[in-house]
Amino acid sequence: MMLDIRKMQKIISNELLNFYSPQIKVYYNIEESYILFAENTVKAEALISNLAKNIQQLELPIHVNDNAIKLVCKAGINKITDVCTSTIAIRDARVALKYAKLSKNKSVMLYDGRIMKSALAFYETKSSILEMLNSNKFHIYYQPQYSLSGKKVIGFEALTRFTTPELKNISVLEFFEAAEKNGAIIEMGTAIYERSMEFAKVIENKNVTISLNVSPIQLMQEGFSEKFLTKYKSLQLKPNSICIEITESFLMQSYDDIIDKLLILKNNGILIHLDDFGMVYSSMLYLNKLPINAIKIDREFVRDILSNVYSKTIVKFMITLSHDLNLKCIIEGVENIEQANIIKELGGDIIQGYYISRAIAPEEAIKMLDVENKKLK
Repeated sequence: MMLDIRKMQKIISNELLNFYSPQIKVYYNIEESYILFAENTVKAEALISNLAKNIQQLELPIHVNDNAIKLVCKAGINKITDVCTSTIAIRDARVALKYAKLSKNKSVMLYDGRIMKSALAFYETKSSILEMLNSNKFHIYYQPQYSLSGKKVIGFEALTRFTTPELKNISVLEFFEAAEKNGAIIEMGTAIYERSMEFAKVIENKNVTISLNVSPIQLMQEGFSEKFLTKYKSLQLKPNSICIEITESFLMQSYDDIIDKLLILKNNGILIHLDDFGMVYSSMLYLNKLPINAIKIDREFVRDILSNVYSKTIVKFMITLSHDLNLKCIIEGVENIEQANIIKELGGDIIQGYYISRAIAPEEAIKMLDVENKKLK
């Protein structure tokens, strides 16, 4: 599909002019992002507030050559001083734009050299990410998985958290995507599963499973299965105490190699869960061949299950399908008792989400299990 880039740019620039004219002029070309020059009478705070609101409208579909185009808009803003050259001004505005692109929650960023430069350097440098592994800024929290029939916590998903001011606007998902690009993901992944296995050993007598998310890059690394099992066996962990969660996107890669690795792990007592089930069509084609123990229904299907009959029907179908295949079904994103009750009515096995608990520190997870054990006695 051929699109007239200049025409698209003109449409968007006109939209911006409608919002801000006459105080702001919009300049653009094919290679560059938009550069907005505002008069001194325009306050940066007001510009950020207005632009953030109007970006939602800019992201509505635009019709070009009978095609509906959906855009994602991000903006970087820089205050220009008398001693600032145009080259430096534009450079720093691009830094702000790059930082905005990294942020999951904010569409507009005002340049702050002290924070942004150090954050981008940290974010993009392998050594900086690896240094965090040995600092008090890197943590593994555990979100409980609750059995509806057993009425107890039967597992935890290990989730990474980092506490550093520079990265407060960057999501964990985006952080891991950067680690995959700069090569830090292998060391990070190893640190995560080693710490999580050590925690699994601490709570081994509680009879719960620790689930780990594994990056495709990490899984496809030569010798991954052997290295993973070496740590697992060195701790003498019981079978089914560790679970690996893979995403559907794995199936689009080296399918045969992935199956071989998963079979090795499963044959050594590691559980395998298929995460984000239903988000990619490919998994339906391979579901009967995957050596998995459970599927996880993505939170997107649960979000409006109370009001959307289609969401409810889809969740019911996936729960029934998992049971027909003799698989457990874990439903993510359960945030209230009403959602939990519907999922229970539909036959769901295990729920995970804020209704049960957010991800919690290891010591809190131990306390949670102790409280549950007291209730059962």
